[in-house]
Amino acid sequence: MNNVCECPNPPGGKVVCEPHQMAVCIVENGQQIQRCLDPVTTYDSVSLVSWALEEITGEFKKALEISSQDLLTLVKGEYHTQEKSVKFHLPESVSSAVLEMIKENGNLGSGFNQGGNILIT
Repeated sequence: MNNVCECPNPPGGKVVCEPHQMAVCIVENGQQIQRCLDPVTTYDSVSLVSWALEEITGEFKKALEISSQDLLTLVKGEYHTQEKSVKFHLPESVSSAVLEMIKENGNLGSGFNQGGNILIT
């Protein structure tokens, strides 16, 4: 089953990627950029999460710099700034890495509870 991401509207549309790829749709200055990205080759959850955040936000984050807000962004599948709007759909490998980090860190604050269950508020 393909990995599909609905693009922000306007202009709308969708990105269809291979199941192992991250589907990304960026709208910046009225222009749409669609991308299918292959995750880094690693079994390390932090590296996968850091890679996804960098591709989505344009900012590299080390393990200790990844916040609960960053993880919540990955769970929601959206990232917005004044300059751009990004929608994305994570592949299973990255989704699993995000959930593993949530569970390892216990209570991460707003949007999460102690058991690692995701509470989007």
